[in-house]
Amino acid sequence: MLTLEKIRALTKTRHGAELMLMNSNFLRGKTVSQKTLSNSNLQFAATIIQQLDVLSDRRDKWEKTDYKKANEGLYSLQAECLHIYKSRFMDASTDDKKALRQELAKRLKEANVRTTTHTTTLNMLVRYVFNSDRKRAQ
Repeated sequence: MLTLEKIRALTKTRHGAELMLMNSNFLRGKTVSQKTLSNSNLQFAATIIQQLDVLSDRRDKWEKTDYKKANEGLYSLQAECLHIYKSRFMDASTDDKKALRQELAKRLKEANVRTTTHTTTLNMLVRYVFNSDRKRAQ
């Protein structure tokens, strides 16, 4: 038989917070007490918690594999942008720098990616590669 204590044990999340089975909005606006929870209620909650645990495990696996690989790919692209900036742009002549900035500004405008005259060249390179707006490029 599932008791309220067993349900509470099942509802502990990985972050140590307890799910709120006992809040005042749980069942038709009534306060839920140990006396009003039937075995059917407790079984219902336990089933959902078990399903959520499976999803949480899948999320954890995704976070350690696909998400991690995606971040590694992102960081690699950002590092290559920085490398191009340092190895090509920083050593270029003033006219070459001006030409690159003008061309980047033109292409970014065509792609509806906003920039200002104060946007750094490095930021423009990143925005161009990621075709992104201000929020994602910084």
